[in-house]
Amino acid sequence: MGFFAWDNYRRVLAPAGARALAVSGVMARASVSTVGLGILQLVAATHGGYASAGITCAMYMVCAALGGVFWGRLADLQGQRWVLHRTSAILAVGAFGLLLFSYTESSLPDLLFAAAITGSGIPPAPAMVRARWTVLHAGSPNLGVAYSMDASLEELIFVAGPPVMGFLHLANPHVGLPAVVITTLVGMLWLSAQPGTEPPIDLLSPQRQNLVLAVRGMPVLFATSFSFGGMLGALDVAVITFAVRRGHEQIGLIALGLWAGASAIGGALYGASRHTLATSRQFAVAVTIVWAGILPLLFVRDLTQMAVLLAISGTAMAPTMAIMTGLAEQISPRKSLTLTLSWITAGTGLGVAAGTALQGWVGDLGRDPLMFLVSITFASLAVVITWKGASSLRRTPARALTGTPWSGQRDQS
Repeated sequence: MGFFAWDNYRRVLAPAGARALAVSGVMARASVSTVGLGILQLVAATHGGYASAGITCAMYMVCAALGGVFWGRLADLQGQRWVLHRTSAILAVGAFGLLLFSYTESSLPDLLFAAAITGSGIPPAPAMVRARWTVLHAGSPNLGVAYSMDASLEELIFVAGPPVMGFLHLANPHVGLPAVVITTLVGMLWLSAQPGTEPPIDLLSPQRQNLVLAVRGMPVLFATSFSFGGMLGALDVAVITFAVRRGHEQIGLIALGLWAGASAIGGALYGASRHTLATSRQFAVAVTIVWAGILPLLFVRDLTQMAVLLAISGTAMAPTMAIMTGLAEQISPRKSLTLTLSWITAGTGLGVAAGTALQGWVGDLGRDPLMFLVSITFASLAVVITWKGASSLRRTPARALTGTPWSGQRDQS
């Protein structure tokens, strides 16, 4: 028996609706790392600078992160289809407003209003998709493999989004935002048309949802997701800035692509491997590997060194997110998994907003030794939080009181 069991993925995709879920899930999450950049590119091109563009992008990201928790709660109470139909309409209206106000060179308040609507129309698609994988594989050892596969796909979207938007920007700064919004809308509507994988509605105790963030272990996962989001948001900006200062923006985009590819490969290998270490310990080790991988970026002086380090450190990203999702699924109260995972998504989104803003300020200082300091600081914070809070992830008392989502065995880590 080998160390890798590639047959795992065939079993994950075997149930009816699994392949459609995988493809539509990717499309529905196209906004994860692209819409914010699309707004930045569009507003900068039409308003002649990055000041208004940065503020507009930040408004979008904050509303998307906070709105994700709101919609995640409603998804558990009203159903994902109900939420996806409404968010699709809001997203379409908001994106149209952004395009209109940008092309007509409207004032900043108009742009902020449209950005807020656009962000409010972003559903917690990552949480929704993972909740659907739980429906398909509840109580099965294939569930962990499904999470790994999904994390690989999401990391590919998350890290490959900036390079794709960068190349679209080089072609035409006006096409990026419409392209990713249309892709996202198609994915959302396709996902809503798959009732076979939709989680059941929680009609029994909506008040319990207010306590999700207080469940033991959730503060650790939320804080870690925020730290990881900050690291990723800062890293995207730092890599491009580092490359631009050396006159090779395209190499920066390629380096981010290497990070994305390495992350996807790492997630695929993790899902196909056999694990003996407790899940909580796997999580702490994976976070530490990511931190150790990007720490040498403090000392890079050329683009080749940066690209190699990103390719190496990226291999641990998707496994880390897969483990985080598995832990969230274990501690989630009954039928509140979408909301639980929405908090993880919100933490990542808020972290990205904070990391992007801080890195923009540091980048303006013009000092190369400080270029990757923000990313490494956020990664260091994640390491401290994970190891300090590891004990709260080993046992989940709430599971015994409230049960787990849709029955099934759990990894007793």
